[in-house]
Amino acid sequence: MPPSTLKIDGDKARMSGVTTLDRTAFGVGQGEWQATDQIPAQVKVSVQLTATR
Repeated sequence: MPPSTLKIDGDKARMSGVTTLDRTAFGVGQGEWQATDQIPAQVKVSVQLTATR
């Protein structure tokens, strides 16, 4: 599966995508959640959007 897709059908557009982010680069997981042994630093982010004109 490609990392993202865009389909346009008349007045509707649908987009989906997947990527991996380092949560620690955004300050997510501080204090007791900073360790990466139970929750990895690399997390998968998925998005699905529908736009209508």
